[in-house]
Amino acid sequence: MGTLKSAELSQLPMIVRFVLSSVSSQEAPQVVSQLRANLDFRTILPAALSSTQKTFSMENDYELLTMTEIKNAVQLQLFLGDAWAKAVERVKVAADHKPLDLLFLLLLHNVSPKPKTVEALLRGKVRCGQFTPALLDATFATHAQVVTSYSSTVLHLAQVLLWSPEPQVLKFGAHLYQHMFVCFEGSTRQEAVVNLVTHVGSGVQAQMNAALDCLVDLAHRHTVLMAPFGAFFKGMLDFLRNLSLCQIRTLFLVIALIAYQGGQQGAMFQDELHMMIRKMLTRFCPKSKRIGVVGALMAVKAMAASKTEDSLDQSASVSSATTPPETVKAAIELLELVRSSTSSSPRALALFYDELSRIVIRGALDSRIETWIGDTIITDFQDDYVVDVTPGEKEPREPFQQELLFSLDDLPDGAIALNLCPLLLKEKNEVKGKRKHISLLTLSPLFRLLRVA
Repeated sequence: MGTLKSAELSQLPMIVRFVLSSVSSQEAPQVVSQLRANLDFRTILPAALSSTQKTFSMENDYELLTMTEIKNAVQLQLFLGDAWAKAVERVKVAADHKPLDLLFLLLLHNVSPKPKTVEALLRGKVRCGQFTPALLDATFATHAQVVTSYSSTVLHLAQVLLWSPEPQVLKFGAHLYQHMFVCFEGSTRQEAVVNLVTHVGSGVQAQMNAALDCLVDLAHRHTVLMAPFGAFFKGMLDFLRNLSLCQIRTLFLVIALIAYQGGQQGAMFQDELHMMIRKMLTRFCPKSKRIGVVGALMAVKAMAASKTEDSLDQSASVSSATTPPETVKAAIELLELVRSSTSSSPRALALFYDELSRIVIRGALDSRIETWIGDTIITDFQDDYVVDVTPGEKEPREPFQQELLFSLDDLPDGAIALNLCPLLLKEKNEVKGKRKHISLLTLSPLFRLLRVA
């Protein structure tokens, strides 16, 4: 085993084959432990080779050949797999684990007659915090070719992890899906997206939330790579009634990011997104109107962001320059549409103000849109809830005595007041219709937006 540390990478496949071919079942635990301790692809490098792309490719090939030798040995002698699994299981400290442990579990799951045992071991390691996202990052960063060769196994394990009800396991599974999306290509990447969409439609809330969080993170970081799969997410809009408002918000944000920041492939979804939003806003059904409000606000957030998330893939670098004037105009028009469509529906209007406050607080809008919001909200607040108080004017006595409270201004030439009691009486007797309906229900959300805008 001492030769492993001084061996060149090209010699590793032959050394590993020799060691594992001559081991007995009694010697297996000790040999496997030593092999695990001494086999480290990151530190064993060919002495005479430079760090060119060709060298990097050769190193990956030797890693893959070495793992193939281990796989062949485990297939021929099953006790080797059991011994290695126990060696991994005995490690109880996260810092003592290495990418090789994850790679071996992929290998063992691929060849073992009892894959459920491997899945249970993986879940246990994640649950105890011994397999961490940092370990997963290191595995994909340094051994991408080996991981890619087990793509179907990785897909299955990610799916199994997202079926778990445990938050830490769910988080690890979502992190695994993110790495798969970036590392894999073609049909395998598409299958990862399809799996995530399936998780969203599972009906299990924890699983749905984890999958949606994974998708929105990918949409932020790898927008252009996500754009070809926009049709999958657009199709999910047909099942909005099965989602909570928070989940609907996340789904609309994924689609909006793809539509407005996903390049030419994403731009084709803009018209369909706007049509969907208008359709929801014009309906009388309260839930449909609320869906339209959330969708519109997520579209505005994506199309007129003050700065975009930096994309991690080179092909998806997005400019953080100022939002074009035509985009700002389109965003304001969409906000005006929501404002007018919800004027007769206090609950929907209150949601509009709350969602807008949420975006403004996070500083996610272009300054010109924030200026429009400030001006418009001040006007709405003054027109709907503020009245002038004339000195000497008597307060109404019907249906009961009304009076001014606090007198914070106490100005000799008059002051202003919140028109609470008259609005309450008017709202109680008012018949709902299509005209603007001023309700005290929207006062708190409007005041909150006024404070943060």
